[in-house]
Amino acid sequence: MKKFWLALAAALFMVTAVPGFQGEGRAVQLLSAIRILVDGREVATDIPPTIIDGRTMVPVRFVSEALGAEVQWDAGTRTVRIATPGSAAAVSASSTSTTASPGVSGAGSAVGVNDVTGVSGGSLFFSAVPIIDKVKPSVVGVIAQYVAGNYPGGAGEEEISSGTGVVWDAQGRIVTNNHVVDGASRILVVTPQETILEASLLGSDALSDIALLKIEAPGLTPAVFGNSATLKVGEPVVAIGHPMGFHNSATAGIVSGLDRVPDQGQGYVYGLLQTDAAISPGNSGGPLASSRGEVVGINTLKVISEEAEGLGFAIPSNVVTRVVRDLLAVGNVVRPFLGLELSESELARYVIPRGEGLLVEAATPGLPGYSGGIRAGDRLMTVGGKTTDTLLELSRALDDHRPGDIVKILIRRGKLSLDLQVTLGQRP
Repeated sequence: MKKFWLALAAALFMVTAVPGFQGEGRAVQLLSAIRILVDGREVATDIPPTIIDGRTMVPVRFVSEALGAEVQWDAGTRTVRIATPGSAAAVSASSTSTTASPGVSGAGSAVGVNDVTGVSGGSLFFSAVPIIDKVKPSVVGVIAQYVAGNYPGGAGEEEISSGTGVVWDAQGRIVTNNHVVDGASRILVVTPQETILEASLLGSDALSDIALLKIEAPGLTPAVFGNSATLKVGEPVVAIGHPMGFHNSATAGIVSGLDRVPDQGQGYVYGLLQTDAAISPGNSGGPLASSRGEVVGINTLKVISEEAEGLGFAIPSNVVTRVVRDLLAVGNVVRPFLGLELSESELARYVIPRGEGLLVEAATPGLPGYSGGIRAGDRLMTVGGKTTDTLLELSRALDDHRPGDIVKILIRRGKLSLDLQVTLGQRP
């Protein structure tokens, strides 16, 4: 992308930004001896920082380019456009400079250090405040009570667990994790106004770890759910929740990875978002928010290990949306089903393409795969024309279809390749 380099001369600042200068009712002070460090590296600039009304201002182009961003100045619309690496245009800041005279480009206009807000595309220089302010009104606490012996992993006594939820709509529907409320005899929701309300369970889905609650409360603020398919590794995110009973706690980090697979075997597999934003017990069911203040994930688990840290995971918002819509429409999640027990190679788990397909460990008579001709020992190569080297690839191939669809499946049996027509069933 062609760069439009700075045209505003340093002499202009020397004229308008001398110590004690009063311009447009603002106090401006020149900082000619100040160094600018970005990630510990000094940035060379021929325009010095300034102090305007007590706030430190730095040249936007030099700092942005030091972070690897692309900067453009549009003289027609008087707009500075900054695009961080991997982003088409992460920030668009209208120029309001009053010091640039006609015929002089304002691309060197300074921005306040404290004014930098969240940006997408991987910049770590962002403020979480606007994100939290937008999302927090949609975050609730979830308290689950269990009768003796009914708490998963409990000791047979009455138990209470807590988590977080997100307001889905103004009708009082709340999204949380299934494991937060699974088996609970009573569910309470703590609203953003700290009102405690009884909640009913509308539906749940153990495979995606999503549950949908309902409360009766006026004036709720629904969260905005974004498109998780557009996320890039390195984008800043914020996790909000009620960890360990600390209400409305927020932690910041980045998207560390995409399509992380939490499960192997017979279960439905979906790709999780990985983040280094701290996720603790009580964060479960809470939002992972993007720099735009959109919920792009529902926090679900973290890896606890002496050998790893900063490994938190969230259910992508697109998965959440699909699950919630099914729960609202029919009360359960409708998924196509082959009825096969499958395994993938160790290399496939590390995303090393091998073209070996999935090994059929078992095919149960009467279920769709067996009825369509698939047997134990076969290798499932493609489903509906899509490669199935991993369980995640199989799940995505099946998601393109509905129960009852007839799907072309390529298997390998020894040295033979066979094309089969299989009628998909519905997962129980």
